[in-house]
This record gives sequence, structure tokens and C-alpha cells, in this order.
Amino acid sequence: MKIKQLLEIQSFLEKRAVPEDLGRLLNLTYYSKSKMQLINIGDMDLTHFVRVFAKMLESNDSPLQNEIDKMRERLDEIEQENNNDNTH
Repeated sequence: MKIKQLLEIQSFLEKRAVPEDLGRLLNLTYYSKSKMQLINIGDMDLTHFVRVFAKMLESNDSPLQNEIDKMRERLDEIEQENNNDNTH
């Protein structure tokens, strides 16, 4: 089932509107390598979205993972600097 459909069902069951910002987010696109085309997130099946999202998190190519790696490297540098300062 598509994410847009699931959100509509959730809205009906919970008697609450879909948050406005989700409209913009659902229109963000993801490039499908298998289909070789851009797909709106809202048009993705939930299972496909979860797999893509998990793959992005596990991938070293994800922007978030790159930022985490940079932060870890910087923390290691700071820790080494502190250790060097404490040994002198």
C-alpha cells in the first residue's frame, strides 16, 4: 500500500488531519535504480520505503552517515590532542 494511502487511512481512523508539512515531504523524490526513474516518496509502497530508508542508513554513502563519520573523526582527533596535552 502506498504511503499516501496509509496516511489517509490513519487520518480517518484517528480523526485527525494529515500534518501539513507531510504534503511537501511526500512530494520529495527518490531515484529508483531498478526502475531508473524518480519516484515521489508518497507513491512508494511502505515496504519499499522502509527498505530504501534502512539501506540509506546502513550505507556509507548516505549524507547522514558521512556527517556522523566526520564527527567521530573529529572527536578522535580531540581525544588524541587531550591525551597528548595530559602526557606532557
